[in-house]
Amino acid sequence: MEQMLFDDIIQFPDEESQRRYNSLVGLDDLKARLNKESEILLNPQSLAKWSQEKHGSVLPIISLFHSRHPFFIFCGDVGTGKTTLAETFGDHLAREKNLRLTLFSLSLNARGSGNAGEMTNFIATAFHHIKKFTSQFLSTDGTYASGCILLIDEADALAESRDTERMEHEDRAGVNSLIQGLDSMKRDHLPVLIVMCTNRLGTIDPAVRRRAAAIFQFRRPNETQRYALLKTYLSGTGIEDADLQLIAKLTGENKQRSYGYTFSDLTQNLLPALVFETYPNDMITKDIVFRLTEKIVPTPPLNEWK
Repeated sequence: MEQMLFDDIIQFPDEESQRRYNSLVGLDDLKARLNKESEILLNPQSLAKWSQEKHGSVLPIISLFHSRHPFFIFCGDVGTGKTTLAETFGDHLAREKNLRLTLFSLSLNARGSGNAGEMTNFIATAFHHIKKFTSQFLSTDGTYASGCILLIDEADALAESRDTERMEHEDRAGVNSLIQGLDSMKRDHLPVLIVMCTNRLGTIDPAVRRRAAAIFQFRRPNETQRYALLKTYLSGTGIEDADLQLIAKLTGENKQRSYGYTFSDLTQNLLPALVFETYPNDMITKDIVFRLTEKIVPTPPLNEWK
């Protein structure tokens, strides 16, 4: 059943996930907020303890965190690191907080073939499996040493707004099932985090968006972030700092386009192309990088996401 429901199941800590997480250069602020949000949702008693230690009592503001769904939405343009972070942040959290976490990546087959009840049953079964898995970690004091992360990538395929005229009855029923699953996770206070990734936040059903404890917006790297990434990966090549800054500028917006490179454009297109351009006979030089920035076109943005 797991093989039908989930594309991947990964237990953290995991060395490959750690490598991929660390490769996400330039997302430090977003990572820090995500880790803090995750810690609070997995162990809500940590807020009360903090309030008691710093203020001598549990402040009224802490009550606002009692009714949050354990649910995040990652949204933004293509190639900005959403899925990679969603797949790997559990490793960092597991190492930092000494937790045992398991990632379940929901299969894209969840949409089914459109037969009556197919998508609804698939989603309901997936949530039932997650609840059964996490129930073994039930705690009497509100703290957990184990838990899981449910990743729903390409979420607009499952959570599209029910107000859309072209939506079929089966799709509407599937969204209802998804909302019921989210509500059940909140109600049962289980150690689970649910993450949806989408390139088009505006298409996600409003009721689904309202249930998110936090919506993380991923944007294309700015010049400072591009410079930090280039400095990391081109270390040891002998390219001087001033040239790295110029490359960071060249990979941004210009008179011909209103957008710059995505993280993926840099790490999966430009930098690998640089290696293939020079291997096995030449050295990496700034001139080769400059030439490649003229040839490699950044991925156009998806203008429909809001």
